[in-house]
Amino acid sequence: MQPRSLKALLVEGDSKFACAMRESLSSLTGARIDLRTSETLDEALRHIRSEHFDAILLNLFLSDSQGLSTFARIRAQAPTMPIIIVTSCDNDTLALESVRQGAQDYLVKSKVDGKILSRVVRYAIERKRVERRLAAQHAVTSVLAESASLTEATPRILQATCESLELEMGALWKVDGQAAELRCVAVWHVPGAHIPEFEAITRGSIFSKGAGLPGRIWATGKPSWIANVVEDANFPRAPIAAREGLHAAFGFPVRVDREILGVIEFFSRQIQQPDQDLLHMMTNIGSQIGQFMVRKEAEEALAEERNVLRTLIDTLPDAIYVKDTQSRFILGNSGVARLMGAPMVESIVGKTDFDFFPADLAQRYFADERAVLKTGQPLINREEPVVDPSGRPGWLLTSKAPLRDTRGRIVGLVGMGRDITDRKREEEQHRLSETRLQAILDNTTAVIYLKDTQGRYLLINRQFEELFHVTREQVVHKTDYDLFPGTMADAFRVNDQRVLETRTPLEFEEVAPRDGEIRTFISIKFPLSDTTGVPYAVCGISTDITERKRAETKLVDANAELLEMNTELARGEEALRAALVELQASHEELKATQLQLIQAEKMESVGNLAAGVAHEVKNPLQTILMGLAYLSKNIPAGDENLALVLTDMHDAVKRADAIVRDLLCLSASKQLEIMEEDFNSVVEHSLWFVNYELTRSRVSLIRELSADLPRVRLDKAKMEQVFINLFMNAIQAMPQGGTLTVRTSVRRLTGLAHRDERTLGHLNAGDTVVVTEIQDSGNGIPDEKLPRIFEPFFTTKPTGVGTGLGLPVTKQIIDMHGGTISIGPGTNGGVRVTLMLNAEKGGEYEQKEDSDSGR
Repeated sequence: MQPRSLKALLVEGDSKFACAMRESLSSLTGARIDLRTSETLDEALRHIRSEHFDAILLNLFLSDSQGLSTFARIRAQAPTMPIIIVTSCDNDTLALESVRQGAQDYLVKSKVDGKILSRVVRYAIERKRVERRLAAQHAVTSVLAESASLTEATPRILQATCESLELEMGALWKVDGQAAELRCVAVWHVPGAHIPEFEAITRGSIFSKGAGLPGRIWATGKPSWIANVVEDANFPRAPIAAREGLHAAFGFPVRVDREILGVIEFFSRQIQQPDQDLLHMMTNIGSQIGQFMVRKEAEEALAEERNVLRTLIDTLPDAIYVKDTQSRFILGNSGVARLMGAPMVESIVGKTDFDFFPADLAQRYFADERAVLKTGQPLINREEPVVDPSGRPGWLLTSKAPLRDTRGRIVGLVGMGRDITDRKREEEQHRLSETRLQAILDNTTAVIYLKDTQGRYLLINRQFEELFHVTREQVVHKTDYDLFPGTMADAFRVNDQRVLETRTPLEFEEVAPRDGEIRTFISIKFPLSDTTGVPYAVCGISTDITERKRAETKLVDANAELLEMNTELARGEEALRAALVELQASHEELKATQLQLIQAEKMESVGNLAAGVAHEVKNPLQTILMGLAYLSKNIPAGDENLALVLTDMHDAVKRADAIVRDLLCLSASKQLEIMEEDFNSVVEHSLWFVNYELTRSRVSLIRELSADLPRVRLDKAKMEQVFINLFMNAIQAMPQGGTLTVRTSVRRLTGLAHRDERTLGHLNAGDTVVVTEIQDSGNGIPDEKLPRIFEPFFTTKPTGVGTGLGLPVTKQIIDMHGGTISIGPGTNGGVRVTLMLNAEKGGEYEQKEDSDSGR
């Protein structure tokens, strides 16, 4: 397809230069640049107001304006248009200031021809286009993050997009699912656009699938671009668009997954050919808006659900409330307000029970709530005393449960209280009757008790409490199995069953523990029956008939029991220690695995970011290097300062290019070219590459390379990259000279967790590994920085020396080979790096990962 013709305005008082540039541009092939000229600033401003230009070429020194004020006036008139300074003044200070104020480039006339000018104009236009698109994307994202509803967000989205992309008007169409129609719900246009008819017909139009620009986008589910709506056969608003000067239009669907929720369209006064990159970006924005719409609809549904729940809570007569972790009320219903004697629910918010109840009751409630918050266990159906607003005592049946956030953290509690005062009064009357009977039973010397047909205790007397050292509260509703050994409980249950079956009083000899010894009792048991003669309980009267054993026998038994207990305690202690050692080992292994997983996620995220950054930066850097090379060949004779500046710029760009290469390496595919290699040869070849740096830095080299190394399967180029990087790190760590020691060896991993023989990564106990140790005599790395050395962009080197990417790339390559790398203090100072590669499997780990990823 023929490249689109570009239109540029040259503001230049020198007509000869303008004519030369026009002729030079016309002779070029490729994208054509239509050059218009203005000799004065005022004439240029008139052209900008009446015509559209893709770029402006500006001489700062005109007959009616001089210096940077010329640029300022042009930029004020065309703030979004790329402006390139073209002047005779070769002044670095002026050039830098122009760029700071917004100029895209600064060119000196004597060094400009049509080819350079064409390239600079096209690059400037493209940079400005990318800036506007990024600004639009950022603006839409910010609006979605800040807006509470679609109604609030829509006009701001349309405005931000129009202003960023220099569009005239935007409109949002929403799908009416029931009517199968698209309806316009919002329109925004540039102030002073003067398109009243087009705005009115847009707001009043309704489109079905396939009709007009919104309808065809709805039908296809894809973005669409119309270069000139006036000439489009399927654009019903074309006549009005023609009258009011609208031409280019594009739109995109607002969707969530495969569901289209609406369509957004934009219009321009220019005739513009389709821009696929812009359509792709706007399609992504459409997905963002769709997700926003669904999320807001869900929030509205949640609010409705919350309103229903609130209505239900307020209708219930029970007191329902929510408190924070300090036991302050943050929510309640009308039942709580009545309980507290508050005029309205809002008046209790921020207060505690201490503001409404006596201090002793409030402290009791507070203690219960602290226990719920601390243990995370709910308190269910607790009967608690309460005092009503008039001072009368009462009772509440209270339940309290911890309130957790989405992460499971306790952020407060939820409580509910029910008034059970009337029920408690009835229970009190019944209790008084039982109390009278209990008083009679407590004043006898026999042990008396009452059980239901299921063996649950209903009543005991004081002698039972004193004999077995329990209280009524501890025994009632419990069975013999809760109080006595299993064999004794079995015997008690058999005897009770016989009484219930025979329905007659029976006498038994029973044994029960008392004060650490077994006592024998004579028990008389008889049934209690209802009016129909059906037994509902068993009453027992037991008398202790056990003679006291001699004190010596008791002492011997006690000593034997104590010895047995000590033995069991010793066994338990030994088992506990063994379990503790195993738990500590498991904990350390889990920590190491977790750190590896975190580092892997970091490296993957940084790799994705690095790929994008490197892609966007690499081509501009190459262009700058080409420009510098060109300028270096055309330096005026005797201008040493310019040569120094160009050299500094060239070095800076080369450093940036090195960073980009590291970024590309960090994000590159993990496919290795695995072959069997002589490992020592790889090390020697890598040392040969850094030989000059060793000599220049006055570093002595000590080789201790094992002669019996097996051949290793590896990617030679990648491993040489690893060794060169590690050797250069060691050399840079010894700026005053020193000693670099390189050792290789082969060993079999024993599985012991020695510091220099860890079975981490992809190596296991019993593997044969080739080990490389690199030791320098530098200052070393501080202990607090060692955990971060493999993080991308983290470096211990001075600014400008390192990029912080060498070690992450190195670790990535070692991981791809299924090996391990560890860095720590050397034996005599400096840093020691230890590499381990599997001499038996070689690159099988990387190949296995590739095959796994393809499944």
